Amino acid sequence: GLSRLLSLLSSWFNKTLGEKLLDHLQKWTDPSRIRSHRIWLEGEEPRVAAAIIDLFALLPHASHFVEPLVKTTIKLEACLPVYQSRCTKSPYRKPLARYLNKHCQ
Repeated sequence: GLSRLLSLLSSWFNKTLGEKLLDHLQKWTDPSRIRSHRIWLEGEEPRVAAAIIDLFALLPHASHFVEPLVKTTIKLEACLPVYQSRCTKSPYRKPLARYLNKHCQ
């Protein structure tokens, strides 16, 4: 839903949206906090965080998020075992690679 909206209206979104997405994504580095909300099925939480990372590739002029997004993704990778994810490989690599490919410096 949101990714489709971003792709259609990408010229309307500014730096603030990227900052808010990054702030929200950083909350996912605290698994106990995220799991306490009990919104998602156990183990599905990393897929939601990966979908948030995927939104960065759709943001225009988002190259200034490279360093904070990579650092946050590394922290998310460290949290994967805590989430007891059913993922056999990292769900964050593909969306991060898509973003880095678009916003390489």
